[in-house]
Amino acid sequence: RAAAPAPPQDNWLDQELASHQQKQAEAAAAIAQANNPYASFGMAGMPGMNQYGSPQLGGLWREGQLLVMDRNAQLPPICVKSGQPASRFLARKLSWQPAWLRVMAVVFGWLIYAILVAGYGKKATIHIALSEEWFQRRSMFMLIGWIGSLLGIGLGGGLCALGVATDKGEIAGAGILIGSVLLLACALIGTYGSRMVWADLISDRHVWVGGVCEPFLQQLPPWTGGRPR
Repeated sequence: RAAAPAPPQDNWLDQELASHQQKQAEAAAAIAQANNPYASFGMAGMPGMNQYGSPQLGGLWREGQLLVMDRNAQLPPICVKSGQPASRFLARKLSWQPAWLRVMAVVFGWLIYAILVAGYGKKATIHIALSEEWFQRRSMFMLIGWIGSLLGIGLGGGLCALGVATDKGEIAGAGILIGSVLLLACALIGTYGSRMVWADLISDRHVWVGGVCEPFLQQLPPWTGGRPR
């Protein structure tokens, strides 16, 4: 007569060992993330970068001082201005036009330029991470732009009105000059100081982004795809 089958062995010990090894792996990944926030995107398979720019997870590269990214890429929670970990993201609507199109604005005027931009200009929206320091810095430049511009309008208008009321043309002229210079200067400071990043080139598939710090770019592989013609 055939022997009875052996009873199934309890594999609880193997399960406990596997669970312990899994916890050790998760702890090691957490330590790696704390020491190098870039590493988790290549080591732990989190959304965003994989091996610093794998096309399967978005695609991030560097070309000189520019960040090259796929239009569908998700940037990591790393401040693009300081290279430090960040938890807040800022949406940036980027636009780009070829150089010849900007020449059209000078030669034919802004109406023709606006018509051509609609057909030949390109736009892209990206979400960049910023540290609290850089969020505050951006807010400061925006305040300088708004308050300075309003001050220029008020000061210029006040001096102009005073010159007209006292029949002194030099005061009115000085008011217009001072107000215009202050308005223009503060508007430029506010605009360029708060923009954080800008588009150097936008194609149908990729975006070339300027303004990204070197520590961030150092973590990315070089871009070898060339530029569209």
